[in-house]
Amino acid sequence: MSLATTAGGHARVRHVTFQGFSPSGFLEIATDRCSGKVLDVELDPIVEIAWFVPAAGFQFRIRGRAAIIGEAHEFFNARGTLRIPPTADECSYAYWAEQRAQVFSSLGPVAKKYDHAPPRGARVPPNTDYAHFNFVIVAIVPERVEVLDLAKKGYTTWIVEKGEWVEEEQPPVLMERAHI
Repeated sequence: MSLATTAGGHARVRHVTFQGFSPSGFLEIATDRCSGKVLDVELDPIVEIAWFVPAAGFQFRIRGRAAIIGEAHEFFNARGTLRIPPTADECSYAYWAEQRAQVFSSLGPVAKKYDHAPPRGARVPPNTDYAHFNFVIVAIVPERVEVLDLAKKGYTTWIVEKGEWVEEEQPPVLMERAHI
């Protein structure tokens, strides 16, 4: 899976590891707080994911808004970007803290790569475990999903309009322009 950002007037694409979907369908990716993608998302939350599943013959492009969630203040800043429904599990910082802890603990020895000084100016609580502090979740709320079906030689687009998903099936002739 690749994540594209456009902050600072430059497009950047990075390979990332998908951690799963939240109950409301947000994509969850884990990363290091010091990585360039964190600053990019903070400057411009619009991102796009490209995901190819060769065995199934599908390519996905998912466009949406992203937010960085690590400490509680970051979650509260992210709520506006993500537009979390008030009744959703993700509306509580406890949900994100638990997700972050579960993914971090599943890394085992790999988690040690996060054990370095946090970025300059970061709000670091006293007696902080730097490895856990530097480990953050990138939450992405999808707003547009394109699925290219190589067997059908066509693609389908779903777009969020007024809070609802609307499907737009595209004719096969457009597939050549849609294929990456």
